[in-house]
Amino acid sequence: MASQAERGSRTTPLADVRVTVPDVGDVAVLQAKAANVVQHFGGATSVARMLRVARSQPGRWVRGTEQPSARSTRHLVDLDYVVSRLAQLYEPATATTWIASPNAFLNGARPIDVLLTEGPAEVIAAIDASVAGSFA
Repeated sequence: MASQAERGSRTTPLADVRVTVPDVGDVAVLQAKAANVVQHFGGATSVARMLRVARSQPGRWVRGTEQPSARSTRHLVDLDYVVSRLAQLYEPATATTWIASPNAFLNGARPIDVLLTEGPAEVIAAIDASVAGSFA
């Protein structure tokens, strides 16, 4: 069973917690997710800004020379899922603009901010609303 820190408890500081990542072939799962996010959002620096981590960290995650903290892992996995959904709808530049712009369905909040504070559910609902053509 996962420890409280591994589950992302809000009462436990997560900055120093590291997550062991299973390998799929020669590529670690998080390494592949980091590469997907970096590719779709225009580079490691852009992803670092989005995830509020040091500029060099996403590049190290892609190369496999560093594992993200538990908090960064959660954000990376969520962002990878969201970018995969956005890639079905938009070109990468449009997806980047969408995730960083105020969204009416999210009461004017930026999807990236909602993703980092609340998780992916509301962001996915906003994507689904875009697909359906509805507006808040």
